[in-house]
Amino acid sequence: MSRQIRLVGQLLGSTVLAQVAVLAATALAARVTTTGDFADYGVVTSITAVLATFNTWAAESRTTVLREEPAHQVSRAGMAIVGVVTALVGVAAVVAAMIGQPRLGMMLALGGVGAAITGGQQLLQGVVLRHQRQHLLAHSRATQGISNAALIVLFLGLGFPGFVVLTLPWLVSLGLGFLVLVRATPDRAVWLGRSSRAEWHTLRSETRWQPGSNVLVSLAAALPMLVLPMVGAIEVAGAWALVARFLMPVASTLNSTFGPIYIGHAAGMVRQGEVAALRRYHARWTLLLAGGAVLLSGAAAYAVLGLVPQLGPQWSGAGSVLPAALLYYGSLFWCLPVSQTLILLGRVDTQAWWSVARAVLCAVPLLWVAHAPRAALTGWAVMAASTFVAQLGLHRLALRLPKQT
Repeated sequence: MSRQIRLVGQLLGSTVLAQVAVLAATALAARVTTTGDFADYGVVTSITAVLATFNTWAAESRTTVLREEPAHQVSRAGMAIVGVVTALVGVAAVVAAMIGQPRLGMMLALGGVGAAITGGQQLLQGVVLRHQRQHLLAHSRATQGISNAALIVLFLGLGFPGFVVLTLPWLVSLGLGFLVLVRATPDRAVWLGRSSRAEWHTLRSETRWQPGSNVLVSLAAALPMLVLPMVGAIEVAGAWALVARFLMPVASTLNSTFGPIYIGHAAGMVRQGEVAALRRYHARWTLLLAGGAVLLSGAAAYAVLGLVPQLGPQWSGAGSVLPAALLYYGSLFWCLPVSQTLILLGRVDTQAWWSVARAVLCAVPLLWVAHAPRAALTGWAVMAASTFVAQLGLHRLALRLPKQT
């Protein structure tokens, strides 16, 4: 327990420091940027998020629970797939520019770069969690957050356009966080070296439907930022992107602090076959996170209603997205740190079916986005929150059934 407390202190301290710096810099940027700048930034981050859910073929989720040599194999195969996906996205960006869609090409190129870096980070995080060296994540996140904030302030001082101020510092900081993990991870060639066809086969057999499941989960989360600009709801899209810029770091802080601790210990219990202990461990975490979600949702309401409108008249309507923000981010606060439980238990097919249901249910309210964008956004948040809570029920059920591998 004392080790877990130390890990919480290290991860929480570094993450809070990083996120506070980013939030302060974002508040400065929001005063001189427009809803359109934030909407464009949200599109790039959404493309990154969707691509990063499958460009490693979910290798990082299996390196924590497999025996040593198979873990090496799936990690090497995952890194090779990152390279292939990055190349394909680059080709797509060039084609988009050639057919007269330069803006789409730029968005794809930036999103592809972000996804490549994020994919590499995810693979290295899997290695770090396997070796119970979560303190390395603290170093990476502190570097990433502080560099992001510093670059935002620098770019603002240089008078760069709003979209550049928001996007390029974020990409550079991702790269710096990745470099910290690379330098601090031992035996890099073993984990990230050249891959063979047999290792690709091992990765596919281990992850099965999980990459597709991950894409659906990420796409369901990214739908508002991708759809709202398409129908011309720029004001709503910009407000949602700004609120996400403030609240997602809070969810990320919880997930990046408690998630590695939960996953690291839960994966060890799975390897040892201690399912009964994992059942109790999971129950304690969900109860703890539920209490935290209530408190953080109150803080989120204050931020959206009291702080965001003070950033400038362009954000006066941000309060209209509050219901969606409380529903969606409240469920993230509660469920995200333990969301990989089905994968740890080998219930990849169950996770896949849940992902399909989540994607379909989240898409339905957005069919009316062109006519009522705010109502459609709230409906999407209701479905997103409901399916996240339903996943906790699937966890409880899976923990009472025989383990699958």
